[in-house]
Amino acid sequence: MPPIVDNGNRPTACILSEAEGTRSRDNIVIAAGSGIIAPNTVLGLITSGANQGKYKPSPLAAETPDIGNQTANAICLYGGDATTVDIRVAGLTRDCEVNGKTLIYAPSVATPANKATKNTQLKAAGIIVR
Repeated sequence: MPPIVDNGNRPTACILSEAEGTRSRDNIVIAAGSGIIAPNTVLGLITSGANQGKYKPSPLAAETPDIGNQTANAICLYGGDATTVDIRVAGLTRDCEVNGKTLIYAPSVATPANKATKNTQLKAAGIIVR
């Protein structure tokens, strides 16, 4: 029998349920300089600076010059390379339930308590982590 190959976290693997139509999703932009973004990455919206209105992985604390993304409020459904250019992706932004075991967090979100904080922030946006 051939070995089973696991290619890692699959796009949209986090979705348990979402609202009908496109109510749970938005087309979002991930800011250049964010690096390689894995599917199901927890994101935060940049609220000030040159990248205002774009998303980056949500760190534990604010990082300059992009402020605001320390508050988690979206999940990237598909991965991409935002190392040197902005990328457009589908993101969950409200009215959904996700599997917490499939979520990818920023490197600074390393402990269970840090992840619980991010999950609480997602809940405020209408994204329930199960």
